[in-house]
Amino acid sequence: MAYQIIQDNQTPHTTKEIMMKVILATIPLLAVMAWLNPLWLIQPLVAAAAAYITEMLFEHFRSTTPKQDRFALKAPTDHSALVTGVLLGICLPPEAPLWIPVIGGIFSIAFGKQVYGGLGANPFNPAMVAYVMLLLGFPTSMTDWSGLTGVIDGVSQATLLDRSQELSRSEWAQSPLFSQTIALAIAALIGGLWLWQQKIIKARIPVAVILGFVVMQWYLLEGSLVATLGLSLQDCLVGAVVFGAIFIATDPVSAPQHPKSQILFGIGIGVLTAIIRDGQQYPDGFAFAVLLMNIAGPSLDRIMNMKPREPKA
Repeated sequence: MAYQIIQDNQTPHTTKEIMMKVILATIPLLAVMAWLNPLWLIQPLVAAAAAYITEMLFEHFRSTTPKQDRFALKAPTDHSALVTGVLLGICLPPEAPLWIPVIGGIFSIAFGKQVYGGLGANPFNPAMVAYVMLLLGFPTSMTDWSGLTGVIDGVSQATLLDRSQELSRSEWAQSPLFSQTIALAIAALIGGLWLWQQKIIKARIPVAVILGFVVMQWYLLEGSLVATLGLSLQDCLVGAVVFGAIFIATDPVSAPQHPKSQILFGIGIGVLTAIIRDGQQYPDGFAFAVLLMNIAGPSLDRIMNMKPREPKA
């Protein structure tokens, strides 16, 4: 299955072109990950391989006719499974056991995509479907970020977020946490700007996500306007907001299509992420926010496309 995305009056991009450029856009982020911990790169590689093989098997047995050789596998050509695996792997902790990305890669394709009919039919972001399953099923492995030396010392990502909030802005700027989280955020931003320049994504969803998160986080925090706003921006860098706003929320299949719907969709993700974080039940909440807004996406498009009622004569 293939689909095209037409942005304004530009030449439409094929599925393969979109997926290849998304993978290329992750290179700055992967480079920073290798700098922080070279073993971190194993996660996206293994997850991508598992997703790719699962996609190949599903597509093969779905399209095989009695006259075809059921053992003659044909490699997928749209690379969407590779993108799903890479994005999922980037979200996984460096020290997670290898069976985590394997299970995640398989689950993302089987239950996040193929169960709905394949590419273009999935209502949810496949990478986030797998991430939530892994987080709920294996919370210990999914919150062990001890592999990031210099950032944390054997503590969970939830503690990482708590530490960032406990530090003052001057203390945070002098800690290893600052340089490494800034590096990850800048790397994601570089990739996002390139995707925007290539007309693969629009800026409205990432901007809406970040704006929704910062405003809601500022509302939930207590203190002076300047202090709480600075802390909200700080929290935006520590978690998955920047990366998710650029690479996850902009998924062309599971996101709404109407421009106004996309803005509401992005704001909703940002607001829900801040609310879930504030509840302190889960370390970040971005994946849950995306899936919840994926549910609302079709309704937002339907509302925006409704024509106003004509007045009765």
